[in-house]
Amino acid sequence: MAKKSSIENNKRRQRLVKKFAGRRERLLTVANDDSKGMDERFEARLKLAACRATAPRHAFATAAKCPAGRAPSTAS
Repeated sequence: MAKKSSIENNKRRQRLVKKFAGRRERLLTVANDDSKGMDERFEARLKLAACRATAPRHAFATAAKCPAGRAPSTAS
């Protein structure tokens, strides 16, 4: 059985993942959209890199630990 503090830390990580998932998803859709101009896609890539650099360390899905072998869910 995991310690209560570990469980709470993981819940906090999962909340951070949800908080930053929308911004990351919007930037990725613009960056991968071929109908957009190259400059616009490149700007989205730069913003995505800046988001990665300025966001908290645990704000991405790889930081949340999987409970009992299940993948972390970012969609809700």
